[in-house]
Amino acid sequence: MRIAIVHDWLVSYAGAERVLASLINVWPAA
Repeated sequence: MRIAIVHDWLVSYAGAERVLASLINVWPAA
């Protein structure tokens, strides 16, 4: 299974960006 992580424009480091960082830690090859 291939996983892609997609996020909109990263302007600041707030809640959504912290979730994105957590997802990248869970699936580093995504």
